[in-house]
Amino acid sequence: RGSWGIGVFHSIRTAQTGRRLQIFFHAADPRRAIITEGCTAPYCRDTPLTGHRIELKQDGNPVVIENVRVELRAKTLRVGTGQWLTTSASTVSKPHPNKLRMNVEMRPTYQQRRDPVAPHGLLGQSYDRDGRAVHGRRDDYSRLDDGRLTTSRRSSFRGDSGVITTRARAEGAIEGCAEDYRVASDFATAFRFSRFDAVRASTRNVSALNRSRAAAARTAKSSAK
Repeated sequence: RGSWGIGVFHSIRTAQTGRRLQIFFHAADPRRAIITEGCTAPYCRDTPLTGHRIELKQDGNPVVIENVRVELRAKTLRVGTGQWLTTSASTVSKPHPNKLRMNVEMRPTYQQRRDPVAPHGLLGQSYDRDGRAVHGRRDDYSRLDDGRLTTSRRSSFRGDSGVITTRARAEGAIEGCAEDYRVASDFATAFRFSRFDAVRASTRNVSALNRSRAAAARTAKSSAK
């Protein structure tokens, strides 16, 4: 839940016959989710020529396609594959009241340690089976970009409330760099460490993270001077 997002895009390969599904859900339209096959969600029609499209309404019957189960309740989408469960909730509640966003949670529902394909990606790589927490470069939120203390926003009578620019990009906490995880489009699955359709893949290289953490620390010190 660390990154700010308002939409989720699932690309899933079914386990039995290898069908390619796309699932789209947006925080601004939280009472429906779009499931498609053979075309890009949500921009397609349900015809033999363009592909198959299902519009799942809130509180409607779950959609089950082979091992994939999609359910929408109380502005919360749950997508299960038999191995992973992803929960995406549209919210404007605390700790950021009246700010529309999506809270996303992922968790394994199987013994992923025994999987010959180790998870990866910005979130998945944390399941690296080493039992250790890894912290990379962090931003300092104690001061605003203009140098004022962040706490001054609460007592300020000025028209603006101040800005903090995020500069850390997970250096030292992820394998590679942030650009290695960029995909070409919303439902694309290709990136440097992609596991989509893989039959065997190892966990991330933790020793490389140690070197990245050291470099991140040096960068943070130099930028603070």
